[in-house]
Amino acid sequence: MTASTLGFLLGILVFCPLVGYAAQKKGRNPFGWGISAFFFSPLVVYLILVLVGRKAV
Repeated sequence: MTASTLGFLLGILVFCPLVGYAAQKKGRNPFGWGISAFFFSPLVVYLILVLVGRKAV
């Protein structure tokens, strides 16, 4: 495994839980948002999370 691949995977593993935490703060499902961030991109999923906003109660 090359250093760039290892860095990429480490970045994914760091930022996916952060997306989940942000989702929890907005009243969303943190597990679902974190898994989505893993499969797509943490940046893209976070931007979508910001756009959808807080969950109405």
